[in-house]
Formats: sequence, C-alpha cells, structure tokens
Amino acid sequence: MTSIRADGPRAAHLSGEVYAGEDTFISWAVTNLGSQSINQAFFVDLMLDGVVIKRWTNERGVSRNGNYFVDDWRDIGSLIRTYSGLHTPKLIVDPTNVVLETDESDNSFEYVFEWLEPADSRPRPVPQGIFDLASAVPERWPESVIASTIIGGTTNGDLSVNLQTHVSYGFRNLGETELSALTIIPVYMYFDEVLVNIEYLHGNEVTEDGVTVTWGGLHKAVHISEGRHRLTIEIDPLNQVLEINETNNVNEADFVWGPAVANP
Repeated sequence: MTSIRADGPRAAHLSGEVYAGEDTFISWAVTNLGSQSINQAFFVDLMLDGVVIKRWTNERGVSRNGNYFVDDWRDIGSLIRTYSGLHTPKLIVDPTNVVLETDESDNSFEYVFEWLEPADSRPRPVPQGIFDLASAVPERWPESVIASTIIGGTTNGDLSVNLQTHVSYGFRNLGETELSALTIIPVYMYFDEVLVNIEYLHGNEVTEDGVTVTWGGLHKAVHISEGRHRLTIEIDPLNQVLEINETNNVNEADFVWGPAVANP
C-alpha cells in the first residue's frame, strides 16, 4: 500500500498549492500488509513525469502492518528544474524486486498535481558556462567501468553470483567552465536496464581531471543470475547541467558472472 502528497508550507499535511521555483514539500508512506515482517533492505523510487528523480534505501525493513515513510522532503528543486503546469509524481516500492511478495500489484501509486506560476515570476537566467560531462578512463584503468570482487580494484576480476561485486567508474568535465559546488549531478547505474543505484555528486567534485566512484551494493540491489549482464552508467540523466554535448553521457559495459563459489 502506498500514498504520496505534495504541498507548499512545511506545516501542512494535506496536498495544497505548490509553485514552480519555490519549495515543494513531498511526503509519502508505504505499509507492509503481508503476514510477515520484511527483514531486508529495499528501495523506494520517486518518479516525476516518467523519470526517476530520487531513490531512498530502507535498510531496516518493515514490520508486519508497519510503515516506512518520508515526511516533508524538499530537495526536488536541487535535482530538477521545476516548470509550471500539470505533473505526475509516481512512487514505486521495491523497484528491483528484491522482496518476495504475495501481491506485486500494489507497489506503485501516482497522481496529478499542478505547479502554479508565481505572480512575480521571471524567466530563468541562461547559464553562463561551457560544460561537457563525459565518461573517462582514470589513470591505470583499462576501461572507464570496472567490475571486480576486490574493493577499489582497477582491473576486471572473476565475478561470481555469490561474491560481492564492486563497480567503479570514472567521468569528468570536458568543458571550459568549472561546475558550481551548488550543482547536484545525479549518476544512474543500470543492471540490464534495471536502475540499481543513484549517486549524487556536487559539481565541484567533477573536474577536468575527473572523478571516480565505487559502489559495492549490487548484490543487495538486484538478484544476479549466471551469465552475461550489462552495466550502464548515465551521467546527469535529469539534465540539470546544460551541456554543449549531451551525446557522451552514457557508458555501457558487459560483464560475465560465474557460478557460486565455495566460501573460503
């Protein structure tokens, strides 16, 4: 069971008027209606107009008839540019299907709301800068995406369905202008087209020399079967950064996961 609302003033707990360019507070709640407690981590995604804009991770699970909720989340304006008009937020519980459920049909909820145009609104200023985010191969790496069983590994290692996989990738700003520390750049990682991780980086972290990210949560995020799978890294999928080249923001690499190995 899911629910979601959006409102303006923080004190409100009913959906109300919201204005583009101003704070929008989003609250949501999910309930475990099953006969048993959920004792594992799972994700909750918030989509807007068909695009995932935020992912929360519940590490503690949910007791039987218990709730997991977020109250007055206000960071939507730092992740996307808000425009007036009708919009559709959608909440998806357990989007990677790591929780076995008796009913998978009630894991999403959506509704339509309107961002109003403030009476004194002005056109957004055009960013003064030349930016170009692109995947990069860090020094001593063979590729820009690495999947290894070793933490911080810089070469692709023997992968197994029961050994933790550490995924590392690099990218940089090829543009002539440095990014502001106030700019939030999401980076999405997909496993066979399933969104498994979102990293949020500050703009000043992404320089001409590049930045590297390592994530070891793949086995918690999705069930991995033996065989070849594709990892996809998408930089700035929400287009927060206006770039001179938007065609080099996606990088894909195939890896093979072998059978389970005996514990050492």
